[in-house]
Amino acid sequence: MAKSLIEELPRIVSEGRREAAQILERLSSGTQIGLQTNELVLPSKDVSGLFKGSTPQIPNAFNMAGGDDGWMNRLIYSDNLLAMQALMKEEKIVYQRDTLRYPVKIAEGETVNLNINDTAIYKKVPGIGSYYARKIADYEQQLGGFVSTDQLNEIENFPQEAKKYFTAEPSQVRRLNVNRLSLKELKCHPYINYYQAKAIVDYRRLHGPLKSLNDLHLLPDFPDDAIKRLEPYVCF
Repeated sequence: MAKSLIEELPRIVSEGRREAAQILERLSSGTQIGLQTNELVLPSKDVSGLFKGSTPQIPNAFNMAGGDDGWMNRLIYSDNLLAMQALMKEEKIVYQRDTLRYPVKIAEGETVNLNINDTAIYKKVPGIGSYYARKIADYEQQLGGFVSTDQLNEIENFPQEAKKYFTAEPSQVRRLNVNRLSLKELKCHPYINYYQAKAIVDYRRLHGPLKSLNDLHLLPDFPDDAIKRLEPYVCF
């Protein structure tokens, strides 16, 4: 029964120690190296993208071993060789987490302020990746800030299990002066549609500046729930 690669590693390293030393010495030059195992050695995983999908020149010995079909499955990177060398010396290999691509998540009971508008911070919340972090940041910008974590439900398919990790600070909300903004500027807010923006502009033209949202109560475009939702976001 054939032995696995792991089982064969001690023998491979023992028999090829001299060749391995030469290989490791040459890796720093960035040269591609063909092994007698008919596998291709690249300097590191970081430079493998230089091929951009094209097939590099494969050593003749490799071609004789069965052509270039599936050659990518038989790549050995210098990273792996160095790790194997450390393994044979019984050295401890320490892997560093890429905290930019894979942020460390906050623990149960910790929270993040929604109005910080920082996608890197949002991604520390369990269940939140780049997509929803960007959605939260964009919606915070459109609203002028969150007054409640329930507003996260207004983001399509938002993961409900992530809500408990957020808090909202109403005092940090950026308010709209409804007596100064144009129709185009008013309707950019998520809680003001075109008809509501037009009603505000028409009221100002006919009656002068609004003194409170109560001035809009008699307008059909502003039912009580619309006024209540808009109240934290306007000033006069």
